Amino acid sequence: MRKKRQRRLCLTLIVIALLLIVGCIVYYFVGKNEETKVNDLNSSITNNETETLETIDSSNVTNDESQANINTIQAEIAEVEAKSKELENTDTSNMSQFEMNSLAGECFQLWDAELNSIWERLSEKLPQNEKDKLVKEQQEWITQKERNADVAGVENGGGSLAPLLMSERAADMTKVRVYQLAKKLADIQNESFEISSDVQKELDQLDYSLEDVLENLEGQWIFDSERGACIGIERSSESAYGQGDSEWTIWITGGDLYTEKDVYGYIAGCIVLHKEDDETSGYTVIDKWDDSVSSWYAGSINDLMNAVGLEESIVGY
Repeated sequence: MRKKRQRRLCLTLIVIALLLIVGCIVYYFVGKNEETKVNDLNSSITNNETETLETIDSSNVTNDESQANINTIQAEIAEVEAKSKELENTDTSNMSQFEMNSLAGECFQLWDAELNSIWERLSEKLPQNEKDKLVKEQQEWITQKERNADVAGVENGGGSLAPLLMSERAADMTKVRVYQLAKKLADIQNESFEISSDVQKELDQLDYSLEDVLENLEGQWIFDSERGACIGIERSSESAYGQGDSEWTIWITGGDLYTEKDVYGYIAGCIVLHKEDDETSGYTVIDKWDDSVSSWYAGSINDLMNAVGLEESIVGY
């Protein structure tokens, strides 16, 4: 009986030992597996956090670069250009003349505001000697812009359309000037500034000179065939009335003799002449349309604009 009990006890102990061994083996492998899962999960979180941080950093860099691009002169002018095109493409078919005049004025104000902004920054960055030179150049440009705008209104004989024409010419000249000064500012700030071929073509068309206008007007137009009375615009070197100190001579039979120095203002196909050193000198308009020329005279720009006291002669080839 005792031996049987001893055998049972031994068997029980052996079973318990085996169970402990199996349990240890199972725990070892299961624990390792769980540890691997935890490590994998931690690795995944860490990687995700790293990727997230990298994405954030990349996003920040991209945003910084985008912000830098937004702040360039190139982007600034492009934005103004886009707003200008939007105004130019406005449907005016149902607008009154007053509304169209206001629209043209808004377009001019857009470019004028940008010009003032660029000018302010240029003034802060230029050396004094360069600034003095540019100030003088800018003052002369402003005077010419205002006079040329006057001529745009005068050519139409004043009236309700004059404000629109004046604003358009002022806007055109201001736009050209903005691009010129923007390039100068970009160079100072070590920024690249490129003008597309389409925009450059447009600027070239808008930025015509007095020389270009006089070349277009060059010739003689008889307005009184009986006495051979003419209006002539000729190179001084080729004119019977040429002035030695001038490039161009403008003359009217029985009237005044002018040079390019007496041109008050101009637009394409039209000039206004005035002798600034002669207090009695009025303002003479010479305007070319196709193959004929119109010429009229008044005592002041205001008189020309309001069609007061005009003496007009229509002449042709």
